[in-house]
Amino acid sequence: SKVHSHELMVASLKDQAAAETQDQSRKATLKSKKLALKASLEDEKNTATSSKDADTKYLDDVTSTCRQKAADFESNQKIRSEELEAVEKAVAIVSQKLSLLDVKWRSLLQVKRKQGSSLAALRRPANDIVKAKIVPFLTKEAQRLHSAALLNLIQPAESSNLEGV
Repeated sequence: SKVHSHELMVASLKDQAAAETQDQSRKATLKSKKLALKASLEDEKNTATSSKDADTKYLDDVTSTCRQKAADFESNQKIRSEELEAVEKAVAIVSQKLSLLDVKWRSLLQVKRKQGSSLAALRRPANDIVKAKIVPFLTKEAQRLHSAALLNLIQPAESSNLEGV
């Protein structure tokens, strides 16, 4: 009976040792699975963080570009309105001078009949006066506004009789 008790105890201890070994093996497997899951989740987190950082940088870049384009647009709108004002002033100057010339021409037409002078010759000095005022004005405004449109008006104003300006 002591031998039998001892054998039962040895068998019981062997079973316990085997169970403990299995339990350790199961725990080691579970631990390695948990570590793998943790590593996978950390990798996903790092990927998501990197993606978020890249998206945030892209958003900042797009927002900055949008703000810059909006500012450029506003600046261009201001320049265009100043160009339009300059053109309107030039047109007003030309119109005023032409209306004054029209009055002078009517009186000169009567003089022409009396004196026999050429109307074109009479018109030329007055036209030169208008050119002398409009060309420097357009040049100054084109330089101030950095406007190619106003620069394009200068050449026709210098070379024509101001009808095409």
